[in-house]
Amino acid sequence: MNRFKIKKLPAKLLHKYTSGGGVFTLFGLLTVLLLISVLLLITIYFRRADRLIKEHCCAELTHSTDEACADFENIFRTDRVTLSMVAKILSEEKFASERAGSFLDMYELSSDFSNAGILTSKNTVVLKTGDSIDVSGKISYENEIKKGEHINGLQTPVLVNGSSTVIRSYIPVVRKEKQVGLVFAEMDPDKIAHIWSPQIYGGDCIYCVIDRASGKNVLTGGYDSAKFDSLASLGDSELTKSVSHGSTGFRTVSLSSGSGDDVTYYASFKPLEIADWELLVMVSKEEALSSMQSLSSSLYLLLGFMTAIFAIYLALLVIAYRRSIEHAEVKANVDVLTGLRNRNLFEQYCAGYDSTGGLVCIYVDANGLHELNNTRGHLAGDQMLQFVANELKTAFGEETVFRIGGDEFIAFCRDTGATALHSKLDAVNKEIERNNYHISAGVGVGAVGINIKALIKVAEDEMYEEKKRYYERIGAEMRNKKEEPKDAEA
Repeated sequence: MNRFKIKKLPAKLLHKYTSGGGVFTLFGLLTVLLLISVLLLITIYFRRADRLIKEHCCAELTHSTDEACADFENIFRTDRVTLSMVAKILSEEKFASERAGSFLDMYELSSDFSNAGILTSKNTVVLKTGDSIDVSGKISYENEIKKGEHINGLQTPVLVNGSSTVIRSYIPVVRKEKQVGLVFAEMDPDKIAHIWSPQIYGGDCIYCVIDRASGKNVLTGGYDSAKFDSLASLGDSELTKSVSHGSTGFRTVSLSSGSGDDVTYYASFKPLEIADWELLVMVSKEEALSSMQSLSSSLYLLLGFMTAIFAIYLALLVIAYRRSIEHAEVKANVDVLTGLRNRNLFEQYCAGYDSTGGLVCIYVDANGLHELNNTRGHLAGDQMLQFVANELKTAFGEETVFRIGGDEFIAFCRDTGATALHSKLDAVNKEIERNNYHISAGVGVGAVGINIKALIKVAEDEMYEEKKRYYERIGAEMRNKKEEPKDAEA
């Protein structure tokens, strides 16, 4: 429905406009209407462009925050892997020994921002020199050991000099399934900020890690970061609430400048996974929009076009990535020669069984593969394996047939009775022998209380007995003899 109704002009007035005798002609009126329309469209367009620019800045800052978050977490994860290795070694060493000290020293050499020590149940810290210091009042062993593997911020330093607060990363030292101490790294927040230093907007940003419980900064860095010493300095209750709840989001905030004027910032925040912390990244609105304000209207259109192209490219990239994942999974889980499931999936399948009641295992070996390879070539041997695999797949289904070795296969099925099972095996054997191939098969029938390994062992033993009888029948020496257990007294 039209918002404006066009009324007919009176005849005299129409004649006045069209005759050129008036101030306006009809052409002039149409031109004015056209200009007003164009101005209206431009106003709408630029308002929309301004919103798109802000949305673009939001997306860019959010993406940069995600990357900075991942980089920060990786720094700690890498450090904790090394610390865990030290804790494992220390589980077999005396805390005050020279070897224990050397491992602490080795850790400190591998870390650019940490010192290490061992917290004992006596509330003392064993240093790399073997000396002990009392840390009562600074660290509580009883409180820290309850938390297990964890990270604490805003701690009073005991190892690091020149810092008012430190970050500590704790890993329990376990001996005989009992926690006997904590190996910990003490980190200077300023050094971490220097190593991490996310280059968001070329470094013209403020970034900080905030302790959600207290609202205080664990570490702060970036351009003009001295302006921001805590979350409370922003005076934004909604942002404080979002951060304390561990939310992810984007907000516009104000921060006082050195001259007393408020500066508008775009703030992106995201929870960190390594501790009860939140990453907050802030970029001034002027800096965020500086690269966009010089764009003309044609570039805004180009931006829309490029966004569409990027979306298509990203969709194609996702499709290609999914296909590559599917291809990698097939290569990892399927035997290339036979198309059967390989040993990797076989082990996963077996891991799903605690008891084997109602399960039957068929262990199959292709006889004469070595001789066939030597006399007719490996292509003939491959054809034999493919034929045997197809017959087993047809008989027992591709979901439960596995190639676990060069000429060895295992199939599983439900226990439907000995008659039905042997009938199926006879049919498989006849079809294989019809093509001048031979197999040896052993069967293990599961029961409640028998685990999967024992079931497979029964089938394997029976297969070897069958294989032995086969070679005795043809008067040949059995190549792959099952090794007998050696006498304990030998």
